[in-house]
Amino acid sequence: MKTRALKLILTTLALSAAAVPANASALNSAEQTVTEAATEPDTEIKEYTGYFFADGDTRYLTSKDITDLTQQECCFAKNEFYARHGRKFQSVELQDYFGSTFWYRGSVEPEAFSDTVFNDYELKNIVLLQDRELELGGGNQYSLNEPGYDISLARTWNKEQVIVRAGDLPMDLPDSFWFSSGAGAWGTEIELHQDGTFVGEYHDSDMGSTGDGYPGGTVYISSCTGSFDEVTVLDDYTYSMHLNSITYDHTPGEAWIDNEVLYVASETYGLQPGSTFYLYVPGTPVSMLPEAFQQWNVAGMMLKSDILEGYAILNVEEDQVFWSWY
Repeated sequence: MKTRALKLILTTLALSAAAVPANASALNSAEQTVTEAATEPDTEIKEYTGYFFADGDTRYLTSKDITDLTQQECCFAKNEFYARHGRKFQSVELQDYFGSTFWYRGSVEPEAFSDTVFNDYELKNIVLLQDRELELGGGNQYSLNEPGYDISLARTWNKEQVIVRAGDLPMDLPDSFWFSSGAGAWGTEIELHQDGTFVGEYHDSDMGSTGDGYPGGTVYISSCTGSFDEVTVLDDYTYSMHLNSITYDHTPGEAWIDNEVLYVASETYGLQPGSTFYLYVPGTPVSMLPEAFQQWNVAGMMLKSDILEGYAILNVEEDQVFWSWY
């Protein structure tokens, strides 16, 4: 089984100073590129998409595709096409089910929803699933909202840990994630994308560190590219990924003076090759989050309810949290 890559794009957030020494990561390595060998597991890739039919908008489903679905699953799969276009549901059971997925973002009221958003694949597939639902119910649709309904019966796809493709990550990832103390001058900002590589920057400054030719102080900067691999779904709320490689535009430790400021090339704080990172999706119960989230809860502003309101990334080994704007 070949591992799949997840890509992050990173840019710098300039903040001022100092829970971390300004030069903490500046001179640690003269290597411009650090790469760990990718592994080649022996088992076959299992693709996790979080959908009944992730490609249901690009191909016609067949009777064989749906023959093993229960009546409840046919109902959910049919309504999945509506959910993917942001439709909200009056049915508590449907709202509970789609609300438990990592990708659903209900934004359109039922009365405002229009079937014109569907393409021909989607329209035909909805009819196919509806016909199968009626067939299994002896001419009756699945009865929603019955007391004691169990949405977990229709969620066979998330009952085991599986390797995923990068393209199976949520489509609505935020523009940026950021990691900083919130108290001063250093910061790293991350933009997470589906396709696998990352580009990024880090910034720190110590205006009191001066010398001949640089009375304006010292700035530590980092620009890098790299890749994540071994992307794995751990549960409904969490992805795991491994930082496989990172390449710097300037060799860490390299220094130059510009406009009376000393610039020192640094490693990107928070991104260590070989480290494991967890991506948490919106809706993650705060009770599930590691203690590091409280430590990095900047000014108490990021955890304001009993669920995570935006995406977040955790550097597992270093207990460092990258927050998203929301």
